[in-house]
Amino acid sequence: METLADPLARDRRSDDPALVTPDGRERSRHDLITNAYKAGNALRHEGVRRGAAVGIAPVPDFPFVLAFLGAGLLGARVRFDVDASLAAGAQAIVVPAADVPDVTADAGPGTRVVAVGEDPADPTVTHWEETVWSENPAFPSPTIEPADPLLCSPGGDPITHGDAIDAAVGVADRYDLGPGRRVVLRASLAHPGAVVAGVLAPLCGGGVTVLSRPDAESAIAPEDLVVTADRDDPDAIRPDDVPI
Repeated sequence: METLADPLARDRRSDDPALVTPDGRERSRHDLITNAYKAGNALRHEGVRRGAAVGIAPVPDFPFVLAFLGAGLLGARVRFDVDASLAAGAQAIVVPAADVPDVTADAGPGTRVVAVGEDPADPTVTHWEETVWSENPAFPSPTIEPADPLLCSPGGDPITHGDAIDAAVGVADRYDLGPGRRVVLRASLAHPGAVVAGVLAPLCGGGVTVLSRPDAESAIAPEDLVVTADRDDPDAIRPDDVPI
């Protein structure tokens, strides 16, 4: 595997579980990949192209994960830092609906704002759910290369598709993230290590991403792998420790 397009290839779609949302709903690998294509098509309508910058709220929830996957398939560079993305003039910003007024006030004329959740009152703001779910699931073959940026470090340095996927495969191999193995993501997506270990590694290995809030009390089985910034859990993967 060399780019995000590889773990999201059409021939990897199946009925196996791939993701569990914070409210406990399970998504199959077929659903996740197909919805990633639809998310990419939705962001394409916002002007997102290869080389564009996309800012996404660092919330470990399904819409924001889909926005990341869709933007990555388009060859865009994702930063899970809304303020930094606004300052840099990102092409699109994906945020919870409650944050839209502040974001639109700071957005430049070339930045598209996308609201997750409630339908925005501002007609210039795109409603994520309405746009994505009505999108065509057909997606052209991605033209991304391993050297293309996929993520940004907290300091803004680019992290390429090749580096991110290599790190994800390494985590998947080390922790045996095969089909059915659950990875509970209890860390902010602001750290690339959380994205690699909690989203990309199970995607590459065939495991299951379980999205959770850092302070959630959701049940964790003894065999589950947890991604958290909490230093009190000696068996967990901490984003800072992911070699990327």
